[in-house]
Amino acid sequence: MFVLLSDDDVPCGETALCEPCFATPQNQGYASEQGAQAGDVPNPKAFVEANENTMLFCCICDENICGEKLKNCD
Repeated sequence: MFVLLSDDDVPCGETALCEPCFATPQNQGYASEQGAQAGDVPNPKAFVEANENTMLFCCICDENICGEKLKNCD
C-alpha cells in the first residue's frame, strides 16, 4: 500500500493505493487529486509505503492490504 503524507506525517487515507493500482501513473494522479481536495496534503512530495496500516483502503479498487473490500456504512 502506498499513501501521501500530511504535513504532520499522517497518512492521508484518501490517497491510498494498493500495489497493483499504484503501478499506473494515472492512478497516482487521481490519488494526488483526492488528497488536494481533502486538504490534508497541501504540498505532497512523494508516495510512501504504508504496508502495516490495515485501515487504509485503495482509492481505486477499495481493497486494503488484507484483500478486504471497503464496506459501505449505509
